[in-house]
Amino acid sequence: MRIIAATHQDLESLVHAGDFREDLFHRLNVIRVHIPSLRERKQDIEKLALHFLNLAAEELGVEVKTLSQDAIDILTRLSWPGNVRQLENTCRWLTVMASGSEILPSDLPQELVEEKSLANTSENANWQAQLEKWHAPHSRPVRQNYSLTPSLNLSASCLRLPEPYQWPQAGSG
Repeated sequence: MRIIAATHQDLESLVHAGDFREDLFHRLNVIRVHIPSLRERKQDIEKLALHFLNLAAEELGVEVKTLSQDAIDILTRLSWPGNVRQLENTCRWLTVMASGSEILPSDLPQELVEEKSLANTSENANWQAQLEKWHAPHSRPVRQNYSLTPSLNLSASCLRLPEPYQWPQAGSG
């Protein structure tokens, strides 16, 4: 008997923590194959999408749809938490739902485009630096006003800042 198993868990860590049986780990750990997730292989997304569009068109007996460059760019920026299966299902959906022969960004499923997986775009990649840039000029008045008004909430109120803004750092510096 042969067993093929897959997991997203670090089984070695689970064995060391006592949460996975060591004997079972050694039985299963004969040949280890690491398959990177789709988000680690962004260069493959276009080829895979075209392949899945071809398969879906053949299966449904319809014309094969193509992807516009803008649609490819969006698909490439997504994080694909559902991995290759999610991309395949998206291509099946597009084969049925996209109105023209070329798939445009407007044809992409709304829940996919609005998904937080677009958060890794170049504009948002350095969000911590952007936050620091905003934080510096705004935290200084809070600190200065805090020395005059020992209540953080009163300091925020006087400066018309939202109450939960960075209070643990207000008194430092």
